[in-house]
Amino acid sequence: LLWGRIARLYLGDRTHAASLLLFCTLLGLAAGSFLAGPLAKRVEARGEKTLLMACAFILAFGGLLNLAAVRLIHGALAAAVTASQTGWKPLVFFAATALPAAVIGLVFPLLMRGRRDISSAPARSVGLIYAANALGSGLGCIAGGLLFPTSVGTLYGFLVMALLAAALSAAV
Repeated sequence: LLWGRIARLYLGDRTHAASLLLFCTLLGLAAGSFLAGPLAKRVEARGEKTLLMACAFILAFGGLLNLAAVRLIHGALAAAVTASQTGWKPLVFFAATALPAAVIGLVFPLLMRGRRDISSAPARSVGLIYAANALGSGLGCIAGGLLFPTSVGTLYGFLVMALLAAALSAAV
């Protein structure tokens, strides 16, 4: 939702901005999920605690990438607006949002790989991880859409989310 605010600011039309944001996010998540296979094998060999720590670290790193991408977009797209070169704004937006989404897309397959009981109870394992993923996403939507924009602003909202993920990584 924080990205939605930025998309509407720089891309204008709400439908256009929302469509491009959804496309970038889903494509990035798909790319991250695709790339997670080789990484999952390496991390799984080190144990479940390492796997959970890696997932929390990836979320924190994704949050920091989001923050860097927001700064990049702000500078590049603000320059495009002043120069009246608006044709390449969607491309800049895509480049800046797809990479953090790809990094975050690594997490779900890693968590799936870490479930020891997946072969004996696959539906239960997938259901538990999907429920945790949906709950975390829902809480992120509430924080990113309602809490942070009004309390700390959009840019610092990204920073708070990254710090929360880093704290989770340290706790694991």
